[in-house]
Amino acid sequence: EVLPLSEAEKAVELHLRLETEQIDKPLLQRLKESLASSPGMSGVYVHLCGEEPVTLKLKQSVGITTALLRRLEAVLGDPARIQRLVRRSLLEAGRGR
Repeated sequence: EVLPLSEAEKAVELHLRLETEQIDKPLLQRLKESLASSPGMSGVYVHLCGEEPVTLKLKQSVGITTALLRRLEAVLGDPARIQRLVRRSLLEAGRGR
């Protein structure tokens, strides 16, 4: 499926999965700096996994670039904790539905 660039940027969301026991001030600072280094249009969601899972949508939007993904992998230590998702509603709109 091909979307205009303006729609494609908005369609992608960045999802980060963090275990609650791994969260500390230095990790949050490195995460904040990494996200700030790549401004853009993609929403960022943080999934806190633990006894009571919580999902947070950050106010900050990012540009999902290879450089950002590498920085996030270095901060989080596991690429499986990082996902890029395309919102189905925008894909369907691109098909004329």
